Amino acid sequence: MKFLLDQHCLSIRKACSSIGLSRSAWYRPLIDWLERDRSVAEALSALADSKPGLGFWKLFARLRRMGHLWNHKRVYRVYCLLKLNLRRRTKKRVPVRNPLPLFVPEAPNRVWSADFMSDALYSGMRFRTFNVLDDFNREALAIEIDTSLPSERLVRVFEQLKDERGLPDVLRTDNGPEFLGEVFVSWCKENGVMLDYIEPGKPNQNAFIERFNRSYRVEVLNTWLFRNLDEVREITWAWMLEYNEERDHDGLGGLTPVQAEALVIGHLFASIPGQRLVKFSGQFVRMLDECADHRLCVFALHSNQHDVARVTLNESRDLTVVTVNCPRSLATWPVRLSVFHVLQNKPSQA
Repeated sequence: MKFLLDQHCLSIRKACSSIGLSRSAWYRPLIDWLERDRSVAEALSALADSKPGLGFWKLFARLRRMGHLWNHKRVYRVYCLLKLNLRRRTKKRVPVRNPLPLFVPEAPNRVWSADFMSDALYSGMRFRTFNVLDDFNREALAIEIDTSLPSERLVRVFEQLKDERGLPDVLRTDNGPEFLGEVFVSWCKENGVMLDYIEPGKPNQNAFIERFNRSYRVEVLNTWLFRNLDEVREITWAWMLEYNEERDHDGLGGLTPVQAEALVIGHLFASIPGQRLVKFSGQFVRMLDECADHRLCVFALHSNQHDVARVTLNESRDLTVVTVNCPRSLATWPVRLSVFHVLQNKPSQA
C-alpha cells in the first residue's frame, strides 16, 4: 500500500482496490498479538512451565477449570505462537520377530552376533562402536569406532571381514535402524547372509554379544579417558588382541577363542585318513607325506575363496601355491595360516 501511495500517487480507494484490500482493514490500527493476548500467553506459559509434559487439550482443560473462558481456537493460536506444541512421537512399528533359539554353533563362521555401543570422549563428543562376535568361540572379529556408523559403514566392515575370513550363514542383530536399512539388508541378501532379528526389548536373545559388550565396557570404555578417536581405536585394538589370544573363557573350557578354534580345526583335519597332523605357529594344519622330490605339501584353507591351497616348498625354497578343490565338509573351516612364516625348514626324508 505505501508503495502504491508514495510512488504511484494513487488514492487509498484505488490502492486498496488494486490489491484487493478493504479500506476498513487499512484504517484499522495494528495491534501486536503479544499485547492483545498477553493475559492468555502469561497464563498458558505459567501452566506449561509447571507441567511441561502436558499437551494442548490438557492445558486448555486446566485453564477452563481456573476460570478462564477464552475460546479454544484463540488459546491454540497463542499455544503455537509460543512454540509450545509438542511433536507427537509415533510408535515404532516392528514386524513380529521369531528369532532362532540361542545356541552354540558347531563350527566357526556359522553364526555371528553384532551390536552397537556408545560412549564419549573427554571433550564430551559422543562416539559409537560397532562390535561383531563369532558365537562359536566368542572371538571378537571387529570393533568399528566412529562418530557415525550408517548402513554403508556396516557394509564396509563386513566386506573387510569377507576378505579376511569369509561370511557367516546367520547374523544375529537387534532392530536398530542401521540393521533395517535397505543398503545393509540388500547387501546381506546378495551375499547369502540370513539376518536373525531378536524381539524388541529382549537383549537376552543376543546374549553372546551382550556379554562381550559388558567386558568391553568395563575393561576399556569405563577404564580410560580418551582424548580423540585414534586413542579409542588403538586401545581397543590392543584389548581385542588380548581378548582373543590370551583371555580364557569358562564357556570354552578355560581356552582362549584362538585355542578353541585351533583345537576343533585340529580334530577335523585329524579325521582325514592317510594324513598326519602337525602344528605350525599355534595353528593346526595337515602335512602330506613327502613327495619324491622332497617337497613339503601343506593343506590350508584360503579364506578369500573358502577353498584349499596346496603350498609347496622346493629345493630352492621358492613357494608355490596351487589352488585345488575343497571338500564340502571343509568349506566352513577357515584357517588363518601365514605360510610364508611357518615354512622355514625342509622336512627330513622319511
